[in-house]
Amino acid sequence: TITEELDKINDEKMTLIYKITDMSVVKTITFNSKDTPYYTLPVSTYKSWIYVNEVDGGTEVRWRGKFYRSFMDNPPVPEGQSDSEAVEAVTAVYKSGLENLKNIMEK
Repeated sequence: TITEELDKINDEKMTLIYKITDMSVVKTITFNSKDTPYYTLPVSTYKSWIYVNEVDGGTEVRWRGKFYRSFMDNPPVPEGQSDSEAVEAVTAVYKSGLENLKNIMEK
C-alpha cells in the first residue's frame, strides 16, 4: 500500500504536485546488525510533479519525481535498496501509469 497526498493543483497551468506520505513494509531483513525495512517502493522523501501541455494538436504528459533511496545509511547497501534500484522502481511506476493514462484517453 502506498498513501499519497495531493500537495498542489493548478488548473490553469495543468499541473499537480503530490507526495508519498506512507508505504507498507513488505519485508524486513537484518543488515549490518540492524533491522532494515523493505517498503512497497525502495524510496523515501518522494515528491512528484505531473505536467500536461498541448503539443501539435495533441497532449503531452510529463511526470517528474524527486526522492532518495529508502536505505539512508552509507554503503554497503542491501540488495534492492540502491540508488539505481530506486530510480528503476519509480521509472517502472511512471511508465506503467503513463501507458494506462494513454489507454484510458484513447478509448
